[in-house]
Amino acid sequence: MKILSTLETRTRQMLFRHQEVLAEMQKLRNQLEQRDEQIKQLIAASKEDKQAYERLKMAKYLDAMDDTAQSTRARITRMIASIDKCIAILKNNE
Repeated sequence: MKILSTLETRTRQMLFRHQEVLAEMQKLRNQLEQRDEQIKQLIAASKEDKQAYERLKMAKYLDAMDDTAQSTRARITRMIASIDKCIAILKNNE
């Protein structure tokens, strides 16, 4: 009878422990799902940031091209003015 009682007690303990393990497993599954969702969100945010960075890089490149074009135009204008002065000086010396 004592063996049966011990067996019954052990069985209840095992069932109780089994329920605890199942609850812990469910809790861990929920945490895993949350982490997976966070990872997906971070990946999406990373892609958006990368696209924004590429757009910014392109805008900066285009802005630099505009600055280069403007400085080139200004240099050409100064050269033309210098050539005009030289031509005027040559005409006055004739």
